[in-house]
Amino acid sequence: MKRKKMPTIFKLTCFCTLILALALPPFIASGDDFNDDYRPGEIIVTLRAGANINQFNARNGTFTLETLPGTTTYRLGLQAGADVELKLNEIASDPDLISAQPNFEHQSPEVRQRSLAFIDQRSLAFIDGQSPVNFYGQPPALRVRINEAHQISRGAGVKVAVIDTGIDFYHPLLAGKIIGPYYDFAANDPSPVDELTGPGGGHGTFVAGLIALAAPDARVMPLRAFGSDGRGSSFNIARAIRHAANYGAHIINMSFGLLDEDELIENAMEYAEARKVVLVASAGNANLEQVNYPAMDDATIAVTATNSWNDYKASFANYGLSVDVSAPGAGIYSAFPGNRWAWWDGTSFSTALISGEAALLLAPNLALDRNVLRGKITGYGQPLDAINNNYAGKLGSVRADFRAALEALSMLEATSVYDNKTGKAYRPGGLNGDEPKRDLNTAAEEFKCEIESGPTYWWQTDYADPAYNAPNPSSVFVNINYRSETGWAGTLKVDYYRGSTLMASAYLPVNSGQDSSTGKGQKGLFRWNLSGVVATRAAVASGKVRITNQSINGKKVWVTFSSLEAR
Repeated sequence: MKRKKMPTIFKLTCFCTLILALALPPFIASGDDFNDDYRPGEIIVTLRAGANINQFNARNGTFTLETLPGTTTYRLGLQAGADVELKLNEIASDPDLISAQPNFEHQSPEVRQRSLAFIDQRSLAFIDGQSPVNFYGQPPALRVRINEAHQISRGAGVKVAVIDTGIDFYHPLLAGKIIGPYYDFAANDPSPVDELTGPGGGHGTFVAGLIALAAPDARVMPLRAFGSDGRGSSFNIARAIRHAANYGAHIINMSFGLLDEDELIENAMEYAEARKVVLVASAGNANLEQVNYPAMDDATIAVTATNSWNDYKASFANYGLSVDVSAPGAGIYSAFPGNRWAWWDGTSFSTALISGEAALLLAPNLALDRNVLRGKITGYGQPLDAINNNYAGKLGSVRADFRAALEALSMLEATSVYDNKTGKAYRPGGLNGDEPKRDLNTAAEEFKCEIESGPTYWWQTDYADPAYNAPNPSSVFVNINYRSETGWAGTLKVDYYRGSTLMASAYLPVNSGQDSSTGKGQKGLFRWNLSGVVATRAAVASGKVRITNQSINGKKVWVTFSSLEAR
């Protein structure tokens, strides 16, 4: 888990009254070191359950502008000339107040750092999956292996909410890929059109285009919380997050950031996370060891950018221990309003690619545990530390590899290993008693075990997982790596059980001899095809693989239960 950072740009001051001495005091965002990134003449308050907002307004000289649906949170207007900070201090002792803050304004990292799209002036025919070549064949897509990933998943059935500047509804790339209910929270109307009247214009369309590139069968839910100036308020972003969660979004792409926490957005993300929504956010473009909010929050998958032609950190990309994963973000090519295309740099676009990767992973099983999904995104890809020494540990675990993550998703992790000789069962992540022969490599999800010769000694890897609820597999393989003791000759007997029922057996003869590369016994990979035998999810979810060393010369063999692979 990432370390959640506390605010530094504004102070949090606690207030309480004698009447509420035993209750939690309200949190008020205030202090002398406020920046100007909030809307004048407005504040946001959250009241206690049962409190009357009209009475609160009458006491404090405020008036209601909007209510955050399903909450006791309100956007309030101030009287003409009223100062936001002074008003927050004035209302701090109100007995109905839980929290209060300014209506902060967030920006896309590209607008903050003045990164502008470079529009392709050519007239390009659109052919789905083929043209423009600069889009479908661009180096970032090749580097993360998008085409190879599409052989396994294309994101069908997944809804990705894009909280941004809106979308070009008529761009040919996005035809048939937009799903409702969409909304424009910035203008309070049902048409979130991406307007080209400011430096942020086109950002939402560009992001949506990259999600369509990564997951072409997913659907995009455009939610406009940012104007064409690239700025969006806390209140509108919180409304958009809750809207996405309420209307079935599986993923929320958040290619924007503030320099510190925002309690209102944090509460909205907690609401979405409780509904199993995957939150993906950009780290920022200031080339600082600092991750923007909301990417710094534990609830998100925080994404930074690498170059598109190698795996070095992009020159503009933020970095830090809070980053979860990297993806290409320099020289990205995507859709732009007006049936056009453009190049753009930024962690916003790395984030869009990772949202697409999440859609690919969710499509085979929408009920996939979100922690498992996070683990596949952050655990399977190209390690970066070796060529980014100055940023070791600060660019996430890997640069994303979509195909590798999907392949890993089809591998069932072992739930226990049973040693017949000792009569003990061992669990991933912890031992039941001493076990000198077992070595668990959690990164590769492998068990290494030493099997002595003789038919009475065997090891059994148990893949039984009652929560496994993927569709019936079209193919099932057991992958077994082995290495024998020098001079060992014989046969490994491999059995597949469904629960206690033997379903299939196979025999693996291993020749005697010595591996010249290691000076040890023979080594190899046994890939056992069980596709005709194990055809249902129930047979996979109760699967056990038992291996017996049938040699007669007393030699040992070491076996790695690589995986039970079900697709």
